[in-house]
Amino acid sequence: MSYAILSIGMSGGDVPDLHQILIEQGFGCGEDPNAYPQIFGPATESAVKLFQASHDGPDSRVLAVDGVVGPSTWWALENPSGSAQGQPGQVLPDMPSQAASNPIAAAALQSAWVELHKQVF
Repeated sequence: MSYAILSIGMSGGDVPDLHQILIEQGFGCGEDPNAYPQIFGPATESAVKLFQASHDGPDSRVLAVDGVVGPSTWWALENPSGSAQGQPGQVLPDMPSQAASNPIAAAALQSAWVELHKQVF
């Protein structure tokens, strides 16, 4: 399926699909999936960044954490069990417990730890 490139401020079109997929995968985007019009607002952008920080694209490379839902992010959203994916909240056995100042920092730290654990340099 082909989707439009989405970013903050957009509404309608593929935004409802994005919200539904994010919610189904446990990335709350602060949006009511039944609300109209559905807007790609700051909460959606944060959810997208958290998703991007913990998933790989179709080329098995880390997604850019930019909050823009382009072809690689759409692919990862549709293929959550594709190449090794770090899941939000997943803690590797030897990962030191760290308090992060915000959820994006926590996701970035987790993603980096997963990549290090997979020995991707």
